[in-house]
Parts: sequence; structure tokens; C-alpha cells
Amino acid sequence: MSPLDPTGPGLDDMPLFDMPAAPLSVREAARRRRLQGRLLRAGREAVDDRELLELLLSGRRGIADSRELAAALLAVFGTAPRALAARPDRLRSVPGLSDDA
Repeated sequence: MSPLDPTGPGLDDMPLFDMPAAPLSVREAARRRRLQGRLLRAGREAVDDRELLELLLSGRRGIADSRELAAALLAVFGTAPRALAARPDRLRSVPGLSDDA
């Protein structure tokens, strides 16, 4: 099936963050929902680089604290786009980032 097939599932049918979630505190889950809502309502400009990375990393196996890891990625790479474009060998040098993530 082609990704452009109009008969297939659309973006509205797909969850934005379709990953197995790690257990969260009620407070952390509420915070993450607020970030997701802000991103969906107002777009990329509504979240800073740390928040964007945190959302992308949240719930990934092997990542205990997505907020801390997002900060570590920014400390190494400077911006979210640079972190997302980094080579795997460079990413492995970031403390807290496992091969599973």
C-alpha cells in the first residue's frame, strides 16, 4: 500500500506518540499531556527544543527520564534539529541514551 493511498488510514487515525509508555507519576503524565496539547494546538513554535525532544523521547524503552535526557542532548548538540540529525555514534556518547532508545 502506498503511503499516499487515500483509502488507507489518515493522520487523524494515527496516535501522535505511538510508543509503549513508561510508568509516569500523575503529575508527570499531566505535564506531558499539556505539552502534547500545546504542540498539537499551536505547532512547533509553541514548545522549546527541550520540550520537543522530551516529547519525542517520552515513553521509549531504556529511557528513565526523558526531561533529563533532552537536556543532555541539548548540552551536547545545542539544538533539537542538530540532536535529531546526529549520527548514531555521536548519540551514543550522550549519557543516559541507550541503544534501545
